[in-house]
Amino acid sequence: MSRSMRAVRTDWGPAASVFVPSDMLPQVIAAITGEEEGQSWTYSYSALDESFVLRVAKGGHFLNQLRTMDVGLVLSRVQDGVDPADIEACALNLKEIARHWTKFLDEQGGLEIWVDAN
Repeated sequence: MSRSMRAVRTDWGPAASVFVPSDMLPQVIAAITGEEEGQSWTYSYSALDESFVLRVAKGGHFLNQLRTMDVGLVLSRVQDGVDPADIEACALNLKEIARHWTKFLDEQGGLEIWVDAN
């Protein structure tokens, strides 16, 4: 039986501090996109990499949502459990970093973002 091998290159982009617990980040992403997990994005834990992975099918659209988001609206959509100041800091940092992440879109327009587990 034949198997394939391929070289792999991982490019690390600039990081953004998110200020909210890793397991609460999906709530913030849902507030930004207006979509629940599974519609256009997924968020899962990778034990191999010891990190969470945010995968967005339409990465360009997602980055545009980050750049144009209304932080006040995001704050109103996130449920209790996260300090509003942390949500605001997270949203503002994502808004700022979005322009730098454009070059990390894959050939199909998807985007993969790794999030520290701790």
